[in-house]
This record gives sequence, C-alpha cells and structure tokens, in this order.
Amino acid sequence: MVTGSTQLPDDLLPVEGGEFLMRRILKRLAEYDREKSPPIQIAAFLPTKRDIDGLSLNRRISGQHKTFLTPENLKNWHEVPDNIRETCGVVAVLATSAREIGLTVKTDPAGTPGHVLIEEINWDDFAGDRHTNESRERILEWALQLIRNADVIIAPGKPKTDMSPSTP
Repeated sequence: MVTGSTQLPDDLLPVEGGEFLMRRILKRLAEYDREKSPPIQIAAFLPTKRDIDGLSLNRRISGQHKTFLTPENLKNWHEVPDNIRETCGVVAVLATSAREIGLTVKTDPAGTPGHVLIEEINWDDFAGDRHTNESRERILEWALQLIRNADVIIAPGKPKTDMSPSTP
C-alpha cells in the first residue's frame, strides 16, 4: 500500500547544473571594476580560513527551490557583522560551470539555506597544512575559471549614505 510520497527538503536535493551558486564577496578581497574583464578579482573564488571543508556558496532561490536565499538575503545574512554587510557584494556562477572544470558541488545543510561546498577549493590545500605549490596553483586556476563565468549580482562597494539632495 502506498502511503504517499515524502519530499526531501530543498537543502538535501542534488544540485542541478542550471542552478546559480552565489558567494558573498568582501570589498577588500575582491575589488569591483566594471571596466575590467572580469570585473572582480580572483579572490572572490579563493578560499578563506573559514573554508576548511571547501569553498562555501549558496544556491539561489528559484521557482523549484523556494527556501533558498535571494542575493539580497545572502548579502544581509544576520550572522555577518554590519561593517561587512554594508560593503560586501554577491557573485553567482552556474553549477554547470563548476562541474565542467572538474569540481564537485556538494550539498551542505548549514546555517544558511541552500549552503553548498566545492570541496576541491579549500583552505588547507590553498594555504594551510596540506598545501603544496601544485595544489595552490590548481586552486588559483579553478578560481580564475569560475570568475570568468561568474556574474556580479550585487557589486561590492561603499556603504549607502544619505542620498537626499543637498540644500544650497
């Protein structure tokens, strides 16, 4: 007897190739210049000391996955200090772009909805205990390829200030 189907939570569903994966980028690490190609620096897709298990990204909300974050939600996630939240930006890359260069996108239900990891890009192989020149160079190449395929959704920059017209 069939009792009905059980549906997995969005966070546990496999990542599809057409899904956008977002990463919050810090202004001080990934300067934005729309005149350059690519418009942001490679640091946007390099691991930080917090990326021990892999590069952290988040799946973008879609018609199929309504529990994920919008770019604005990710930028303003409550666990981020105000000084970072005010100046950070958000970039997005298709999961297919990561897979085409040999990277694995793994679901990782964590503090933010839709959290995923790219395990091959991690801190220990980049600059930590396990790193070698070869592993560091490989991560730099992957990051460069990702940045070439990424879209800047929210440009990092100065915090918003009062934009009301000044009076003479």
